[in-house]
Amino acid sequence: MDFSNTLFGGRGAVLVALALGLAACADDSVEPVANIAQLIDQAEAANDAGDVRGLWRTTAPVTVGETTAWVDLIWIMGEATGWHVVTVYADEAQTIPIVRWDIVRDYTLGGPAAISADARELDWSDRGSWLVSFLDSPELLAVLGVDDCGLVSGQRTDTAPANCGTPFFPVRTCVMEDFAELRDDVLTFGDPLAVDRCAERVNEYEAWSFERVPFTPDIDAILADRPELSASVLP
Repeated sequence: MDFSNTLFGGRGAVLVALALGLAACADDSVEPVANIAQLIDQAEAANDAGDVRGLWRTTAPVTVGETTAWVDLIWIMGEATGWHVVTVYADEAQTIPIVRWDIVRDYTLGGPAAISADARELDWSDRGSWLVSFLDSPELLAVLGVDDCGLVSGQRTDTAPANCGTPFFPVRTCVMEDFAELRDDVLTFGDPLAVDRCAERVNEYEAWSFERVPFTPDIDAILADRPELSASVLP
C-alpha cells in the first residue's frame, strides 16, 4: 500500500517498461508537482503511454487478527510524483468505509532492477500523509493501528507531524529503495514489509498488482476529495 508498510503489504510504486526495454519517465530533470490537480492532469494525459504514468487500481481482502476487511487501492502516477489512495471497507461490496489513507510521494526511476527483466529500480520520497475515518469505532481503528491519531469521523488528519498510524500507515523521512515492474500493463511494486527500504532495496514482490484503468466518474469523485499538498518534500 504503502498501505504499503502496512498490514497488507501495500503496493507502493512505479515503473516504466516498453515492449523490449525500459524507458525512463521520471528522472532528476522532472520537477515534482506543486499540487494534486497538476498531478491528475499529468496522469490522465499519459494514461495510454504504456509506462508507469497513469491511473492504476486493485482491490483485495485483508485479514488482521480475526478481522477481515476489503481494501480499494489506487495509484495516480504523474511525471515524478505519485498519489496513493487506500480505502478500507468493512464489507466485501465496499459500501461501508472505515478509513481512508492518502499519501503523496515523489519518485525517480533508475536502471534495471535485479528481480526481473521488466523491472526498474524506483526511489520514493514522501511528501505528505493523511488519514480520515468514517466510523466512530475505536475498536476497529485500534485493529487498523490508527487509534493513536486522534481521528474525528469525517475530518482529514495530517499524520506526518507525529507519524501516527505506524507501522500500517507510515510516513518516512528517508529515500525508500523500491522497484516497479511493468508487464502486460500490470504494475507491481516491491513488498514494503520485506526489508527496511531506508537501508536497502527490496527484492520481493508485494502481495498484489495493479491494473491500468480509465478515468471514470466514480474515480473522479474519489479524486475530487484531495488533501492540500506542499511543494516541498517532508524534512
